[in-house]
Amino acid sequence: MNVSGTCVPKDNCCTVPGAVYLDWGTCVATCDAPEPLCGDCMPACGCPEGYVLHQAACIPRTDCPTVPCSNKTDIVLLVDSSASVCRKKFTRAQNFLATLVEKLPIGENTIRVAEVIYGLHPELVFSLPAYSTAGTLSHAIRNVEYARKCSTKTGKAIQFVVDYYSGLLSGRFGTNRILIVVTDGKSMDDVQTAAKNARQAGFNVIAIGVGAYADAEELMMITGSEGKVVMVAAYSVLQTVCAQIWDIINVCCYYGISQDDCEAKECCWNEETLLIHVVKIEEELKRMYLNFEFKLCVFTILIGVTVSCSIISP
Repeated sequence: MNVSGTCVPKDNCCTVPGAVYLDWGTCVATCDAPEPLCGDCMPACGCPEGYVLHQAACIPRTDCPTVPCSNKTDIVLLVDSSASVCRKKFTRAQNFLATLVEKLPIGENTIRVAEVIYGLHPELVFSLPAYSTAGTLSHAIRNVEYARKCSTKTGKAIQFVVDYYSGLLSGRFGTNRILIVVTDGKSMDDVQTAAKNARQAGFNVIAIGVGAYADAEELMMITGSEGKVVMVAAYSVLQTVCAQIWDIINVCCYYGISQDDCEAKECCWNEETLLIHVVKIEEELKRMYLNFEFKLCVFTILIGVTVSCSIISP
């Protein structure tokens, strides 16, 4: 390139440490937006593949700092309310989500939660500023009415959340953003574009697939990471993944507790309810795998109960 009448290598034009001259240099990835939305990308200096811009330098994406969980966090619950989810299953999903938020420090300056239900069309049930205590929030979640909706358009619902959050009265600047999707089936529309938009908007997307028809591959496309996809056999056993979701959210650090010592893992269990859930797991799996024999291992280490395995036949 010509700089002040002198020909120099293109990379020498870049003043940002670690930057190189790229055909798409105007599309800058950062720690907050590792997959930036880009309209007309133009040649310019930018970070090479696998690097992002952080504090005026290109650093490996893996070196991005973890956002302190003492910062404000906004969580959006996106719940499938399509025809395949009957009232009983929907109620179980709501009870699970209510349990999930009960131990969180809910408040205007800490964690806020909104809920959207969807089928063919998404519907905002309550907004982020609606509830400022864990008690009122969990009560509201448990009392969300099932609205049987045609079809399952998860992509449309995710884009609705992105658009909602971008509203001036909805999102808060500089917050952690978490989207939790709960669905029992494959979407009838494209999810890839909307999911990418959500991640580019800064959402940490977690997907919970319920039952035999939940598509793990599609859910991984939504989250962008296999580690953020949680599969369960049935709505009746959703409570079994409570601690797993908390681990992904890293709920412990909101209380200044290390992951090893976090009591929040003892979320939904006592020995009596555990035995009830084990029976329900066996019943649901027998129905789902009618022609198979398989081993069921019930892991209950979180509450100190011995691991047990049994052979289940139809």
